[in-house]
Amino acid sequence: YTWDTTSLPDGQTTVAAKAYDSFSNTATASQVTSVSNVIVPPATCTTTLSSTASAATIQSALENAANNSAVCLPSGTNYGNVSLNKSRTGYVTLRSTSGRGATIGTVTLSQASQYFRFDSLTIGSINAKYNMTSGTNASNIQVVNSDLTGFVAWSNAQNWLAEGNYFHDCGHCIEFNTSASYLPSQHLIVRGNTFMGPNGEDMIRIANFRDVLIENNEFINNFEHTVPTSQSSDGVCHCDVVQGVWGGSDLVFRGNSILNGTGQGFFIKDAMPGTYGLGKYQNVTVENNLIVNNKKDSDSPAPQFSWGSSALTPLFIFEADNVRIFNNTVWDNDGAAIISDGVTNAVIKNNVF
Repeated sequence: YTWDTTSLPDGQTTVAAKAYDSFSNTATASQVTSVSNVIVPPATCTTTLSSTASAATIQSALENAANNSAVCLPSGTNYGNVSLNKSRTGYVTLRSTSGRGATIGTVTLSQASQYFRFDSLTIGSINAKYNMTSGTNASNIQVVNSDLTGFVAWSNAQNWLAEGNYFHDCGHCIEFNTSASYLPSQHLIVRGNTFMGPNGEDMIRIANFRDVLIENNEFINNFEHTVPTSQSSDGVCHCDVVQGVWGGSDLVFRGNSILNGTGQGFFIKDAMPGTYGLGKYQNVTVENNLIVNNKKDSDSPAPQFSWGSSALTPLFIFEADNVRIFNNTVWDNDGAAIISDGVTNAVIKNNVF
């Protein structure tokens, strides 16, 4: 059966199936899944700007381009910082004419920004805390095939895609950040990226979220270590590969590799009630992941959470309902997988621990 999703908006949807047998008995089942339609940008540049284009010129070109068009920047130039403030109705792509050769310092997205796609760019500089910063409500944003040090999306960001990127020298590499008192961010996909440490804080931090898919990524060398205060306010890396805080629902962590680190692995805790808080994590799936050779060493500062020993924890889940942990390999790590306080309705099977 082939399901054509192109007529559906990106985000969460429910697929239902009904089965019949020869005795007229029936059974039904449903599955919540995330729809992320592939946006195919033009094969050629719609507009190619000059290598001397100013940030204002780039902003104007992107905000006024036709839907499904591509604005290209000649490689070999640093174009400085770009700010965008336009609620578009369809995607426009900004990309390099070759490789990731065009460099943007910082991309700032206003609260109104919608339907921007950043493809095959180098964004930001080493030790920048965040080099892609969005205001509340920035939605329908895609960052693909690029080299960057991270981004943050604030309350009520919707329909974000990060795919095929190389993240390195981050503070938080990706942060979808809000609290239980504000509208959650939702419909977020992080897929097929490489995250390379050392990083200043968590590689991915998600807070008060709905519908997050983290799939087929590589997380390498996530180290606990001291860092410049430009990356972490207290000069110490609080380094989880994935940290969830303030609760959320419908989180899928699937097909990822966590390798050769000295920090926490997958860690969700501190679910909180609030105006928009759920008080727990709901519907958490961790499946088909490889978590191998993550160990404390003599150069690592004290761990953020010791829980009675100096060992890190490769898989740590608190305060969650309807948890599925299937087909993972969690092996040769300095610490155990822990399913702890407040976890209900958990199914754990076919794992190697």
